[in-house]
Amino acid sequence: MSTLAPTGPIAIVGATGSQGGAVARALRRRGVPVVALVRDATGPAALELAALGIGLVEGDLDQPESLDRLLRGASGLFTVVLSATATDPASEVRHGTALVTAAERAGVRHLVHSSVSGWEPGHSRIDRAYDEAYWNDKEAVERAARESGIPIVTLLKPAIFMDNFVPPRLAGMFREQGDGVLAAATAPHVPLPLVAVDDIGEAAAAAFFAPEIFDRAEVELAGDVMTFPQIAELLSEAFGRSFRYVHEDPDALVERGHHPGWVAKQVWYEQVNHRARPAHSAVYGLKPRTFAEFLAAHPGTIHST
Repeated sequence: MSTLAPTGPIAIVGATGSQGGAVARALRRRGVPVVALVRDATGPAALELAALGIGLVEGDLDQPESLDRLLRGASGLFTVVLSATATDPASEVRHGTALVTAAERAGVRHLVHSSVSGWEPGHSRIDRAYDEAYWNDKEAVERAARESGIPIVTLLKPAIFMDNFVPPRLAGMFREQGDGVLAAATAPHVPLPLVAVDDIGEAAAAAFFAPEIFDRAEVELAGDVMTFPQIAELLSEAFGRSFRYVHEDPDALVERGHHPGWVAKQVWYEQVNHRARPAHSAVYGLKPRTFAEFLAAHPGTIHST
């Protein structure tokens, strides 16, 4: 793989979040200048970025002038766009297309956009029914990137985050985890493709350093494939206490207070599922970590004996 450094700073949208933060750290470890869009340059998350030597530009995705300031002189742009909300259902497409337009206007050479892993081959559009707007919005932003005049475009398509299975996210994903129970509506035999958020950062950095490999690449990202019972077993080893997986009816989970959207996604895993597998990213020279490797390196998850 090429190790040619980017010719100018890399601009990052979402740097105070998990994916953008992972990209920022990966680039700074390689000595690349980074500038990040933040809402408040005095906030704790922004100050952490500044401590890494990252330049801060205040603004938001609905302010074109702030995007112009962010991208002035940038050779590359990493984007990840939040899904739309019920109060602003057009936000994801509006923000995604605004970023592409701003990058074209600024003469950015390389766009790396993080979207989501697709579904298994052979499934039709009807299989997005659990959240059609979600898939339509993701595809609309991807299409804007593909059809843009930006010379080099890379789409990253991460699978399920390994980070969801450790604190602080674990409690929000599995309400009974305090009792050692991981309850979900996915059959126990269903394989789940997993990726560490930090490996999204590594993939983006690799793309910026090897544009000749990653131009027009659409990289399905997964470092491991595990069933829910296998995940529970590894968590038991990592935490030093017992976890077990319980397969439950979706309606029963919702009645107990599990988030309806998360339960619907669990059903979707069983019926359709993401297509990402480790072999897909290996083609590009990427080696995302396994779930066991992720747990071994994750602070606070390994039980001391």
